[in-house]
Amino acid sequence: MNINQYALRKERSLQKIIKNQPKPNITAIGVCSETQVTHHIITKRSDECLPISAFVPKHKEGDGKKFPVIIDIYGGNFVAGRSALNTNFGAWCAEQGYLTFIPEYTPVPETNLFGQLGDLLKAFVVIHRCAERYGADMSRMYLVGDGAGAALACLVYALLWNPVSMQHLEDELPFDVPQEAKLTFKAVCLQNSILDLSSRKISAIAPYLIEKDWKKTSYAECLSLKTYAKMLPPCFLVTSITDAHKRDTNQLAWQLKLKGTRYSVHSANNLFAKESFAARHPETQYSQAANTAMLAFFENK
Repeated sequence: MNINQYALRKERSLQKIIKNQPKPNITAIGVCSETQVTHHIITKRSDECLPISAFVPKHKEGDGKKFPVIIDIYGGNFVAGRSALNTNFGAWCAEQGYLTFIPEYTPVPETNLFGQLGDLLKAFVVIHRCAERYGADMSRMYLVGDGAGAALACLVYALLWNPVSMQHLEDELPFDVPQEAKLTFKAVCLQNSILDLSSRKISAIAPYLIEKDWKKTSYAECLSLKTYAKMLPPCFLVTSITDAHKRDTNQLAWQLKLKGTRYSVHSANNLFAKESFAARHPETQYSQAANTAMLAFFENK
């Protein structure tokens, strides 16, 4: 397999999705706006983190309002993607009153899984430092991931809050897990999740994502769905009848049930539901139903 050609094909397909997405009603002017969601790109030194998209709910500057926070990790089969894929999702969440951050991370083969987790940990540090500037209520934080972003969300959460169990995985990271990255998430939402890294669908890119004989390594157990499922907070799972990775979602739901973790599964019964539909196409009726149900789960309604 030529990983560069595979990544290029995937990136081109995602570029077409971005090109065909409707333009959200957002502004980049000012810290915030009373009439529009405000979109900022948070940029730091390259060694601090990659750019982060921030979507700020409508409000008057200086009014003291606090907003619950969503951090969204986009998908792209680990080899492609960018925050622009989920711009409409970020804008939709902000319209509902959620301060939303979408961090960038480096695709394979420019890095591997450990580098991607490192990118996200750096982003969490920056979000921790600047979120209150945008009116964040740090006591109400939620983590969302779609596709490959769902696996990254699970692994980064497990690394943050179960360091002993995930020590072998942390040993592979480019740096120790920063204390400032330890954000407290009340719940997570995993959409059209790619979770089973040992499946045939992932095996072709596994030598580039992880390493060829990764199942024989000390950290292999850390990458197991059965392992990190025991560590997750309440989970809202989104799938559909056309979801190519629905088996992963069902496996996770079963593990959460065994552990006694609160969870809910939302399945879109629409034959036209696309990959990561709720994150990439939030304007559709079935996506809005999924995302509205997600927010209700977050608020424990």
